[in-house]
Amino acid sequence: MRQRELERAVAQAQRAALESLTDKGRRAVVRCEPIYQSWALAEASAKHSVKLVCKDTKKAMEWAELGCFIADRVEPEGMRLRTQGLCRGYVANVHRVGGALKVSEREMLRASELWMCGEDPDGVFDPGRLLELEASLRSDLGQPAEALGLLLKAEPLTRRPIHVVLKKGTTLAELGKYEEAVDVLVRAGKRIDQEAEPRLWNVQRFSLCSAYCHLGRHQEAARLLREVKKSAADLGDGLDVHRIQWLEGRIARARGESGKAMARLEAAAAAFEAEGLVYDVALARFEVATLCVEMEKPERAEEIVVELLAFFRSSGDTAEEARALELFQVALATRRAAAGDLARCK
Repeated sequence: MRQRELERAVAQAQRAALESLTDKGRRAVVRCEPIYQSWALAEASAKHSVKLVCKDTKKAMEWAELGCFIADRVEPEGMRLRTQGLCRGYVANVHRVGGALKVSEREMLRASELWMCGEDPDGVFDPGRLLELEASLRSDLGQPAEALGLLLKAEPLTRRPIHVVLKKGTTLAELGKYEEAVDVLVRAGKRIDQEAEPRLWNVQRFSLCSAYCHLGRHQEAARLLREVKKSAADLGDGLDVHRIQWLEGRIARARGESGKAMARLEAAAAAFEAEGLVYDVALARFEVATLCVEMEKPERAEEIVVELLAFFRSSGDTAEEARALELFQVALATRRAAAGDLARCK
């Protein structure tokens, strides 16, 4: 194991040396220099994408794909396949964060196939990591039960226990088990050192804040959100800042602050659109549509729903959302008809 730690240390130095080059330059170095064709550098490169993905998905993809490029040159074959599987999982993760869920699902399937065909006789890789990445994808695909199953498989295997526990908490919230989610997330928070792991601390606080919102505990949610907002700004995670705007809108809506809620939700939707996160745009705009109904603007709500239906129907992964929107559309039409009847009776 000491040897593996040294290999990882060398790989980190190599990755840092590659950072000043263009993507094309990095690949040229890897192609020409056998010492840059190791499983450790493939892992370090692909793993680096996680640090970048909330700031710059293009750069994140460059590093994830570089990991795959290096993995293609790893020997022996069994280790090459296992390394390819892991790195392909990071590529799938970048696609997921970027909102390309169908592409991510295809990449994840390929990653799992490569991983299963490969071998890792020395146990250098985290056996729970790919399961954890796939669980995040299943959540984004609206399959929380499948995500939870993957996390339960990963829990006894993982070398990242706190990460898996955090994801279990957010997945329980997706299943509507908010009290259980709060319990898991609160316990997880006690195990996180904010200074040592600021990003993880931020994820825990944000997830807990969201769960509190669902339970109607908006005062606690607002207090936590102030902490999260400052932390996200310090970390420079643009996507987190936009998602905080979304959560601020939800809290303002619950407090009856309709104007503030509309401004925050519209700003979040616009930011997601600028980032190309079409799925996040759709969810944020649905919140805007429901707020329009509350503000007695049903015509605007219907316009948004028609646009969202076109989006969801074009995606094979979102049939449930499309059905929900159709029901919402029927409710809007019924509401409009009832309003018309009332007006005629006056």
